[in-house]
Amino acid sequence: MPVNARRALREVMAERRNRVVNCQVSLVGTEVLSAGYMRLTVTGDGLRAYTDPRPGDAFKIYLPSRPGRPVPAPSYDEQGHLQWPDDLDGGRPLVRCFTVRSSDAESSNLTFDVLLHEEGATAQWLAEAAVGDRIGFTGMRTEFVDTAEAQTHLLIGDRSALPAIAAIAESLPDTKRTVVIALGTEADAAALGLPDSAEITFVDDAVGLVSTVSGFAKTDARTQVWIGAEAAVVKEIRRDVLGRGPLSRDAMHASAYWKAGLNWEQTFEESMDRFLAAAKAGSDVGDPGVLQSLAFD
Repeated sequence: MPVNARRALREVMAERRNRVVNCQVSLVGTEVLSAGYMRLTVTGDGLRAYTDPRPGDAFKIYLPSRPGRPVPAPSYDEQGHLQWPDDLDGGRPLVRCFTVRSSDAESSNLTFDVLLHEEGATAQWLAEAAVGDRIGFTGMRTEFVDTAEAQTHLLIGDRSALPAIAAIAESLPDTKRTVVIALGTEADAAALGLPDSAEITFVDDAVGLVSTVSGFAKTDARTQVWIGAEAAVVKEIRRDVLGRGPLSRDAMHASAYWKAGLNWEQTFEESMDRFLAAAKAGSDVGDPGVLQSLAFD
């Protein structure tokens, strides 16, 4: 039976529709994993509602525009746009998206891994952050469901997506083949805990990522594909993999982790505008396939 990740994702998304976690969390601690990655733990009573964790779950955190300022739980208008008080201390918070690595609803703790860019908002926040600092939190976006039909998982991404790839690969049973093609190094794999059972090919840049995926001709009807990288790179890889068949669109899930030339806030607003326009036009925006088409077709 062919892989239908689209259907599986839709079912989980429907189950979770009314279980959004929207709260304030506090920084519990940080751990340096490598020169490029850090592991963060946050806690908050609102995280007790996160009782159905899935590998690859994504969430947004809201960082202070000036260090040390607390950020409240975010609020949204009827169209889904972020709203902040006009008198918010420190100005409008900065939004960044990450992937759950581990969670414990009973202790209300959640851990995630961060790729550090020297000039990035997260790195700058962490440079002056202290245990107990409070930030906003919204989740979860379902990014992966392991289908029963899949015999092979092909996981593709750049360094920003490597924490998600590690979490997904770690969750997969040994009875399934796991193939990883990603930007990164063996040191990254060790730091993030990619399982030894995964077949990993690391490349140096986006060009290498595209060409290596293009040279991987072993996808079939029992292969499930996950992609996370810069938007244009994802679009090219997605088109190439689908063009070679026999893999169907329903077996693939792709995410634009960032977009060249835009900051995260601009990328989010652009995506939200496309989503709202599609919903207004009557598209089924609860269908992951429709969302993929909006992003990449």
